[in-house]
Amino acid sequence: MNAFETLIQVNTVQKGQGSASITVKVNQHHLNDAQSIHGGFIASILDSVSGYAGMSTLSFGYKLIGVQLSISFVRVASEGQVIASASVVRSGLQVLHIDSELLDEQGFTIANGRGVWLVQRANQ
Repeated sequence: MNAFETLIQVNTVQKGQGSASITVKVNQHHLNDAQSIHGGFIASILDSVSGYAGMSTLSFGYKLIGVQLSISFVRVASEGQVIASASVVRSGLQVLHIDSELLDEQGFTIANGRGVWLVQRANQ
């Protein structure tokens, strides 16, 4: 886990070939003035889980750079455990397309993400 995941309090990480999931405990400091999960925090979670899924497809010596991330906010949620998952839906030599989803403790969708990631050599 990197320092950013520690900062946003990622609890568990599971990675497979082209997929990943993480759990995060949402606390009071993750909420906006309306007492729901801040949209920027949701974006950070979906970005992180998408990165894990994408990195699981790469050979050693390569990295991912996020090019675009679109998020559809589906449901308001507050404090509690959330589960994010992502999977690579299209993989090319230079670009990955990754879909992601954030669920609350009851399994209801909070948000969906769709992103495009550029594959580069790590030394670039």
